Order: sequence, then C-alpha cells, then structure tokens
Amino acid sequence: MTAIPWYAYLIILFLPLLINTVVGIYIQLVLKRINRQEGKAPWTYKKSLISAIVIGAPMGALTQMLLQEALARYVYISDTSQWNLVIFAAVFSPWLIMSGYSASLWYTKKKGYTMLYEYLRIRHAKIDYPDEDSDFTVKHYHEKHDNREE
Repeated sequence: MTAIPWYAYLIILFLPLLINTVVGIYIQLVLKRINRQEGKAPWTYKKSLISAIVIGAPMGALTQMLLQEALARYVYISDTSQWNLVIFAAVFSPWLIMSGYSASLWYTKKKGYTMLYEYLRIRHAKIDYPDEDSDFTVKHYHEKHDNREE
C-alpha cells in the first residue's frame, strides 16, 4: 500500500459523486414518468428535492464505501479520511442531483435541443390529429375519449 497524492484523493472523492449524479437524475426521470403515466399531479420542486435526498444520500455513501473497499489493497486511506469521504458523498449527492438536473434542463433549452429538453422536462407536446376524416381516423375521437394509455 502506498499513500495517495492529492489528485488521486480528489478522484476518489468526486468519482462516486459523478456516478451518483448521473444515476440519480435517471432515477428521478423514471419516477417522474411513472407519476405522469399514473395521471397524478406534476411533481413539485419539494417532491423532487425529497426524492433526491432519499435516493442520493444512501446511494452516495454506499458508492463511496464500495470504491474505498475496492481500492483498500492498493492505496492507504486513514479511517478518519474514509468516514469523511463517506459523509461528504452522502451530504452532497442529493444537491448535485438537483443541480445537475437543473443544469441539464438549462443547457438543452439554451442549445435548442427541443426533443431532449422535452424528454428531461417530462412534458410532451399535444398530438395534433388531422381534422379530415379518412379510413384510418375518426374525427374528434381523441377529444371525446380518454387516450392516456395510447
């Protein structure tokens, strides 16, 4: 075992946070899609924050502990540093999930990636159906019938 330099310490610190941010944003999107599919009210910022804390804190601590366990035979990290890294990951993972989600929304809107923005926003454009009748359409069918499952 060898003592690690400062830049390796930063990699050990930020790699689990990066992994947790990406996975946490994906889990948030899946939960929001399930919520939308069930026809419930849209998520509020408070609900997103609570789910980010519930998802991010344990996942951040667990990922940090697993990374330290994998690196234990190669590098030496003191016991106090190990627990400091675990607590740091548990505290900052939820905030990085929320800020990463907001940053990805901002970036996709700024760059004009409309489809990606709609995917991240969990809002879908209303489907416009043709007004004329044909062999394959029924005029005003979707206005009169509930079409959430289609």
